[in-house]
Amino acid sequence: MANGYIAVIDSGIGGLTVLKSLVKEFPNENFIYYGDNKNAPYGNYSAFTVRRLTLKILTELFCYDIKFVVIACNTISLCAADLVRGVYKTFCVYPPAELLETKKEYTALLATLSTCDHYKHYKYIRPFPLKYLAGDIERNIFCLDHIDITSHIKKIPKKYKNVILGCTHYGFVENDISIHLKPPKTLNGTKALIAAIKKDRKISINSKNISKNQVIFIGENSKYNFEVWKKVVIN
Repeated sequence: MANGYIAVIDSGIGGLTVLKSLVKEFPNENFIYYGDNKNAPYGNYSAFTVRRLTLKILTELFCYDIKFVVIACNTISLCAADLVRGVYKTFCVYPPAELLETKKEYTALLATLSTCDHYKHYKYIRPFPLKYLAGDIERNIFCLDHIDITSHIKKIPKKYKNVILGCTHYGFVENDISIHLKPPKTLNGTKALIAAIKKDRKISINSKNISKNQVIFIGENSKYNFEVWKKVVIN
């Protein structure tokens, strides 16, 4: 198990932004990536549907020696993490809303419909559901300049101290969002995710170069996700 794969799962290509950070932080680990691009984004589905799709992802992982699973999708983390934890040691990416709510810092949370629904009762966090942005990124990942970011976020006031990117897809257009909204800080949940992995003493992280930092892609969209990884993420 010490030499097993770290599995990274997502509704599509968004989790590749998380995978990039994981590969950098844990250079002696091997990774498996599963992205369900066919059904992306998950954030526009009901919790029942997200759970059904998550169970399908789990069946794809059963053939591999998995060290632990990283849920690189905020929607799965919020709606179906218990299903994954029932099988594997699991770490989740979440919008860092709890921290900012505690600090009483007024924050705009940009996310899918499902994710925003979990934070609508917060006092200092204002959720802005972006129904179409994740799908727009999925369709235009090789030509991101075709995405009109302004049309997606034009109703968001430019007054917030923080902006949270509550969907991992948004990492591909983070600069464009920051240019438009001009927040002092733009955050996502990847930093906290990596900190949680490092803090957990029950898992073994390889400190010696015993592998080649292999990244393999599985599932029916594996070739597409590999192309995005090679041409967009690590290019």
